[in-house]
Amino acid sequence: MGRTITLAELRKRVLQTADMEAQTATGMTGFLSPEEVTQYINDSLSELHDVLVLRFSDWVVRRWRFALVSNQEEYPLPADFYRLRALYLISSVDATAPSRTRLSQFMEEERDRAGDGEPKYRIEDGVLCFAPPPTSGAVELRYVYQAPVLVHDNDQVWGPLILGWIDYAVVDAAIKCRDKGDLPTDRLNGRKAALYKRIEVAAADRDISSPQRVVDVNSWRFA
Repeated sequence: MGRTITLAELRKRVLQTADMEAQTATGMTGFLSPEEVTQYINDSLSELHDVLVLRFSDWVVRRWRFALVSNQEEYPLPADFYRLRALYLISSVDATAPSRTRLSQFMEEERDRAGDGEPKYRIEDGVLCFAPPPTSGAVELRYVYQAPVLVHDNDQVWGPLILGWIDYAVVDAAIKCRDKGDLPTDRLNGRKAALYKRIEVAAADRDISSPQRVVDVNSWRFA
């Protein structure tokens, strides 16, 4: 899992960054409660997560595979599903040489006209729908997962959000704390902008071994 940071540690850092150390993580002093600071932290983590999702989603992608049931049209999505990156039909379960085909999305108007061709999919309210329904094999999703929601003091943030970029969420939460007290935030606003630029540079290309390239998606198949 690598480096982690707990909610209690984040609250302490946020209050220090906001110059509000008198606000403790174990009780209320003044106008900020621990619950409010926790909400600010979760909101800021969500903003940081969206920065990565919208610009550099390779940092927050998971893979999920499940077996298909013959002629079943709907399957529940993972509980932490946020956005789909790609969906593959695994036509062979042979681990040594699986055959994968990237599926495309069907429009609502095509639902009843799908026929017997290659299955297409659509995401509706936490459910993955197929038309026509596959008859065998498996499906693999590459999806962007949801931002973490911290509740308990020992809840942890890990993964890409902790790779030096957690300061973005800390500073943003500190700005929210100072806004609550009608305190100036100019210094922190400038720091947040600098951190955003740092993330843009550092996260732009996770694989520096070779440059990105144009690919032909019209015949995108894996064998």
